[in-house]
Amino acid sequence: MQVDTSGSISSLLQGTKEGQPAKKTAQVEPQTQPQQQTRQTDTVTFSPAAAQLAEVEQQIKSASVTDTQRIEQVQAAIKNGSYTPDPALVAGKILNFESALNRTRT
Repeated sequence: MQVDTSGSISSLLQGTKEGQPAKKTAQVEPQTQPQQQTRQTDTVTFSPAAAQLAEVEQQIKSASVTDTQRIEQVQAAIKNGSYTPDPALVAGKILNFESALNRTRT
């Protein structure tokens, strides 16, 4: 049986629509009788949760790289005591993160 070892869920779900199961088939040849030419087909179905996980994986891959200049600015502001975070903005980011986690769990 052929097995995809790429380790990427999105590679398995490629070409599927969200919420629809993906079907992958593999050709299986019996090893007990090498002269036999019959083939069986196995089918794998992925759940909607797997499709959501693939979507999150794609979002992570497409996320921008670290902004080192911004990090250096914040570190300098912390060192000189001028850094004042906006509590409402921080709370909003935390809530958005938690909300995104909850969507992937359902």
